[in-house]
Amino acid sequence: MTQAVQGSSSGLKAGTHFFVSTPVGIDGFEWRCVVRQGELGRPEKHHEFRPVGSQAWHADSDWIGGDSQIGDIPESIAQKVDSEVHKQITKAMSGEFVPNANMIRAAENLLLSMSYEDVVRPVVVAYETEILTRHQFRIARKYVEHGCEDVVILDRKRSYMLEESDFAIYLKQCFEARDAAGLKVRASDNCPLLEAENTRIQAENLLLKAMAELPNLAAIGKPWLTLEARKRAIDLTLDMLAPFCGDADGIINRLMAA
Repeated sequence: MTQAVQGSSSGLKAGTHFFVSTPVGIDGFEWRCVVRQGELGRPEKHHEFRPVGSQAWHADSDWIGGDSQIGDIPESIAQKVDSEVHKQITKAMSGEFVPNANMIRAAENLLLSMSYEDVVRPVVVAYETEILTRHQFRIARKYVEHGCEDVVILDRKRSYMLEESDFAIYLKQCFEARDAAGLKVRASDNCPLLEAENTRIQAENLLLKAMAELPNLAAIGKPWLTLEARKRAIDLTLDMLAPFCGDADGIINRLMAA
């Protein structure tokens, strides 16, 4: 799968697909405009459709029926599909990669979630480490009985190995430190860092799904990506989309207005 991601990356740089518009719903079908490299090496505009709820896209040449044909689809459909993305289509026809609105929005959401995680992580790590260092809790007896070394737990990632009574003290003081630091959570017994990590992972999933709309990057939308391939895919897509994203203030203002 790593090779699939690498192959997709090189294919996109070669310009096989320059633009895929967000789908437009029309009478039970979804339509989109695709600008891709044609047989003569020049960008060509095509339209694709699929029934609402279906995953597979069909070429416009498979469309049957309708009057006032432009190519293989009715004029009214072509106008509805292209009207909102005329500028992007024009730019893509010159051979430049142009992301659609879903791709840009997904990248901006991921960048924002990554920034928030970067702010939260050092605060949470600091107070969790301080609490463990101050109390010098030892590993739970059940782990020692199963062959683990009888040690003091100083690594926050091993806090699950504490005795239940010690873990209760640890959690209580973590929540107090969290509140004192002004970190907000969705539930009173949640860790702000775990929430931030989960938000970032969800944003990564949405970005990969959005970029997988490009046929030559379809592999990155599959759920069986290895961790290494997933990281490479995320880095690749962020590099591609970063020039099209707004600044931090602009992203925050958009989210607040939504």
